[in-house]
Amino acid sequence: MGAVTYLQVGFSYCHGDPTGDGNSCGAWNDTRAANAEFASLRGWFDDKFPEYKANDLYLIGESYAGVYIPKLAQEVIADNAGAHTSDPLNMKGFAVGDACTGSDVLCGDNAAGNYPWWTVMFFYGHGQFSTKLFNAIVDECTVAALQSNQALSPDCQSLLAQMNEEIGGYYAYNLCVSITMSITFLQMYFMGSCCRIVNFL
Repeated sequence: MGAVTYLQVGFSYCHGDPTGDGNSCGAWNDTRAANAEFASLRGWFDDKFPEYKANDLYLIGESYAGVYIPKLAQEVIADNAGAHTSDPLNMKGFAVGDACTGSDVLCGDNAAGNYPWWTVMFFYGHGQFSTKLFNAIVDECTVAALQSNQALSPDCQSLLAQMNEEIGGYYAYNLCVSITMSITFLQMYFMGSCCRIVNFL
């Protein structure tokens, strides 16, 4: 028998006070997040469902889980070799998809993926705006400026705004779905099913 447990990171509060802000738990970093995730995982197996502890454990995630999952795997490996050598979690492997693997390339404030060129190429490559507009963007803005942190001219910014207008509403994780990004959708997505822990047994 298999089991899947979803652990959503990022929706929580501390000390029983749901009115706290994002800093009410103290300073967070990837290591502290991995410690909290591991405590939750260990508690799930030790306290809630010890009958599943012997099952194979695979840690899987996407996006920023490219950081979270390897950090969590490190915690499991260290714990299996240390405090719980006689009572280890049976981790067999981990996988990440569409992963942020560090803040220098795809994610983070200074990542190259944050510069306009990658957005232009993604949407142009998926046929979401015209070749005429693409050529105008490249001619006016230059590839070098779009790939860097250089200030963009007002004409360039105007062309990028036109690109966004041609693209219209979209859901980044499923570009082929026709959707209008409305407040209702955003409320459903951010306040709905994504923000809870679900166990399927």
